[in-house]
Amino acid sequence: MTDKATKRPWKVSRNHTFRNDIVDAKNNTIVFLPHEALSKANAELIVRAVNSHDAMVDALEYVIRYHREHDSGEGELFGLDYVTTCIATLNLAKGV
Repeated sequence: MTDKATKRPWKVSRNHTFRNDIVDAKNNTIVFLPHEALSKANAELIVRAVNSHDAMVDALEYVIRYHREHDSGEGELFGLDYVTTCIATLNLAKGV
């Protein structure tokens, strides 16, 4: 988990009439979105992305590490396009 990020898991709270809150495990509001048609879907997408972030980073790092330790550099394990995509996705997730 990113050191400065609010502890996970996050969830969507619909306790307010005019907004959808994203809250932490203790129901502290992290962010609120105005209650509009897309607000609920956006809040749920944000929560899914945040809650899955660490697992995704771990999985991508594992695939890349495994490739570097076991592949000759020709891409015979996964294919170079696959590994390149994993590296790009990992960089995106880490904000590099």
